Amino acid sequence: MWLYGPAGAGKSAIAQTIAERLYAKKLLLASFFFSRTDAKRNHAKSLVATIAYETALIISETKAAIENAVDNDPAIFGRSLEAQLTTLVIEPLLQLKGSGYFTRNPSARVIVIDGLDECNNPEVQCYILEVFAGVLQQYDLPLLFLITSRPEQHLTAAFNFGTLDKNTTRLALDDKFFPEDDIRTFLRDSFVKVKQTHPLKAHIPSEWPAPDLINAIIQKSSGQFIYASTLMKYVASIRHRPMDRLQEMLGVHPSPNESGTPFSELDAIYIHLFSSVVNIQGVLEIMGILIAPIKTGSPLETPVDIEEFLSLKAGGVELILADLSSVVCCDMRYGPIQLLHASLGDFLHDKKRSRQFYIDGSIQHKELALLCFKNMKNRSTAYL
Repeated sequence: MWLYGPAGAGKSAIAQTIAERLYAKKLLLASFFFSRTDAKRNHAKSLVATIAYETALIISETKAAIENAVDNDPAIFGRSLEAQLTTLVIEPLLQLKGSGYFTRNPSARVIVIDGLDECNNPEVQCYILEVFAGVLQQYDLPLLFLITSRPEQHLTAAFNFGTLDKNTTRLALDDKFFPEDDIRTFLRDSFVKVKQTHPLKAHIPSEWPAPDLINAIIQKSSGQFIYASTLMKYVASIRHRPMDRLQEMLGVHPSPNESGTPFSELDAIYIHLFSSVVNIQGVLEIMGILIAPIKTGSPLETPVDIEEFLSLKAGGVELILADLSSVVCCDMRYGPIQLLHASLGDFLHDKKRSRQFYIDGSIQHKELALLCFKNMKNRSTAYL
């Protein structure tokens, strides 16, 4: 099944929930969640390795066969995705099939692949689909794949061709699923949590927020969970009064020229958040590093790494990004900084949307290169 929809529609939340429920019912074989902002999950190099590892955990009978495959070919993880999938997943499962495993009820057989469009190479995205489709066609295994992504043109074309077209069901996240009802449920639960856990809960009226305020948020969301999610993270800040933060957000409106575009309300929030930061130059410098399409293996993903690269004092990254806590998470000094919404990178790379906060990719690459040379020079001088 291909589950697709625009950014912010809730695809990853749905994939995560489905994976958890399948796991509870012992139907989940493996899952992989791509993320363009995570250097460990924005490529396909660890895709099959993850699937094989989780398969060995879920179906212990395959563990020996998978380990033997790696022992017999230590270079297997450098081979093609098709070779990896066949050797590490398909062949161990074929051995298991003869024992009648898949005739049991339940039997783990579902593989969830979320955010395929977050893989850093469109050609690789299509190749992944080709490999899955080819393997399912060649081998008689009752595996099921749930794949989520945006309906990018190249992915739509891939799903409309050959084996994929014949063997794929499609589910579009659109208005026919009444997203407003789900957003209303999400908002009600979120506001209850704020009233129960916020440090100022004793000062929050029990009837807050009024129904008309919830209706206003739903109308502004335009069916996109990402708007409601971003707003609630902003409102729930423990350093501010929730009632004031909500009124502030509801007072933010898109410019007349942008009103009516798919992300006009969300972009208005982004503009508001970036307009409120103290050190906007520092924020854009760090954001430029985080959203730059740097090749896999870049060390610039933790606060400590970025501070060293930019010659900042310890704690500098957290201080600079403090005003963006509703959309950027850097809770751990040595853990990767997470952009909570993939659409934030799209926003900053689109001049029409981000306006004065636009990050030009070509200029950013030049500045990163200059910083690299500067760091290399400083290090070489230190050893003289």
